[in-house]
Amino acid sequence: MLLLGMGVKSVFVLFLCTLQVSLAAEGIFTVGLMSPVVPAGWGGYVPPNFQRAATALIMAVHHVNERNEVFIKNAKSLLPANFQLRYKFADTQFTTPGAVQDLLRWRSEEGDYGYTIPNCSPSNLTFSNLVLQKYEAAPTDSTDVIVGPMRSEGSQTIAVLAGLEQTPTLSFGATSSTLSDKSSFPLFSRTCPTAGVNALAMANLMLQYNWRKCGVLYVDNAYGNPFISDFFQYANLLGIATIANQKFVDQDAASMKDAVKILKESGARIFVYIGLGSVNLQNLLTAAGNEGIAGVDGYAWLTADQNTPEADITSMTGNLGELRRLYAGWLNVALDMIYGDLATNCYNYYSKVDHSTYYYPAINMSANVYKEQCTQYDAMGYDTVWAIAVGLGNMKADKSDLNTQIRLASFYGASGELHFNLNTGDRSAQGVHAVLQNVQPASMAEGIVIGNKSTVSLVEIGVWENSSGEHR
Repeated sequence: MLLLGMGVKSVFVLFLCTLQVSLAAEGIFTVGLMSPVVPAGWGGYVPPNFQRAATALIMAVHHVNERNEVFIKNAKSLLPANFQLRYKFADTQFTTPGAVQDLLRWRSEEGDYGYTIPNCSPSNLTFSNLVLQKYEAAPTDSTDVIVGPMRSEGSQTIAVLAGLEQTPTLSFGATSSTLSDKSSFPLFSRTCPTAGVNALAMANLMLQYNWRKCGVLYVDNAYGNPFISDFFQYANLLGIATIANQKFVDQDAASMKDAVKILKESGARIFVYIGLGSVNLQNLLTAAGNEGIAGVDGYAWLTADQNTPEADITSMTGNLGELRRLYAGWLNVALDMIYGDLATNCYNYYSKVDHSTYYYPAINMSANVYKEQCTQYDAMGYDTVWAIAVGLGNMKADKSDLNTQIRLASFYGASGELHFNLNTGDRSAQGVHAVLQNVQPASMAEGIVIGNKSTVSLVEIGVWENSSGEHR
């Protein structure tokens, strides 16, 4: 806490501090959950996979408190008898500014006068009419650990800001290898594999298909730069030549158009694309279509982390049928932490649960979404909350070893065997499963047609598994 002067405000802050010590002594701790629900710039579209991932975080808090063993078989032995977890939830809107505002609001509500935003200082806040959900923390409760944003750029910022108060941050979606630098992000850990593992999988799959030359297009940000650096490293080791290398400005159509034009002029036939979001994808499909290097024979596009092709198309503007045509045939490499029995167990539980049990108004997930297939983000987010709980349950009373105890957490969870590198906080890469997927019209793959338009979906056509656990 930052105390400014004396008087009523100081007494208020001291009261909050005393209250938090009391809660901790009783074994009650608070985790701040950051996850996107309604992405900014997507026209109000709410991706069901975002709703599922956010709900999985809240579900995990319930299961921690109930010592539920549906996914964590030794749950009852992992935590002290009196341990309880509370949560705060915030929709980051899939942006860094959204995540920063959420953290500032939490700190301000907690009475920390070093962090204020307009109309959100303690003196302006009223909570008398606030209705808390089950296991939801009061706004004034101090946040002990933060589940960081899904995106790498947001996690970098939040890890630094949270670190000012010595608050650890864990992410279930931030893959940038930059976050492995503990001189910059000493309190950051993650339950997702790093982008380096995905880059290694991409290079190995290209080698398998004897694709020895490629052009590269990547977004110039905290996601794209380290990802492509890892890809260049592995491509070089495997004898894959990069004959064109272009970066573009995030969500900038003119920058994308210029980059795609240079790629075409390079003579490359195989293109690697590293970028996120439907805005970038639409800009690329449009530019590549105009240049005649998408939607035609003789060219191939390989990408990563494009997990919801139809949802991406639906959130775009313009001629969606033409955009689907340009997208069909693309190849996507996706790290998949839940497959086989893990996927079956997740689906079996989700599909039978009463959706009202874990309902949270800001997420507003319907019963139908529970019946969709689980994604790895559901599982990794769930295990993130459990890793935090284990760390909090095993730390010293003064919290001095909290970060270490989180990284010492080891269990078989919803996403499989979870272990951390004690130095970097990265998840062990052993057993990571990558799939090569083809974007196809869903009417071909599943016989599904919406109206008179076919949708697009991902069809698995290959598999790669990292048996060594090493990726450098």
